[in-house]
Amino acid sequence: MYGKSKRFGFERIPILGILDGSGKVIFDNTQPVECKMTTYVQPELQRAFPKRSQYVFKDCGKEVRLDIEWLQEIEVRRSAKLLPWYGRMAMKLLGVDPFYMRYFAKADLTIIGEDKTVHESGNMIYEFNYMGKSDPRAHLK
Repeated sequence: MYGKSKRFGFERIPILGILDGSGKVIFDNTQPVECKMTTYVQPELQRAFPKRSQYVFKDCGKEVRLDIEWLQEIEVRRSAKLLPWYGRMAMKLLGVDPFYMRYFAKADLTIIGEDKTVHESGNMIYEFNYMGKSDPRAHLK
């Protein structure tokens, strides 16, 4: 959902697009987003991952609130371990130490428009790809 690196000042770049049942885009954000995040340290990977993420997107006369809370880990993967030795060496030289998490999560979505409000809630698969090395300056909170 976002990328953070020193080169870009650890800037969050959330991307959200919502389509209706026919595939028509009903919301696509281009503006900054409000984000609150509660993290936990995954024991096997020793990295902070979002436990609960709350986003507020405002654009084109609409406000979208998205609240995601993971309920169960489905998959934990240290991606570099799947590579041959030369791939692991290249990752190390590039300063990349990728991890991948997949969760079973609950999501609540509220779309507040000028003429109506729509609320949907349900279960989802939530994936989180952690490409870089842990950096406290990135403030994953």
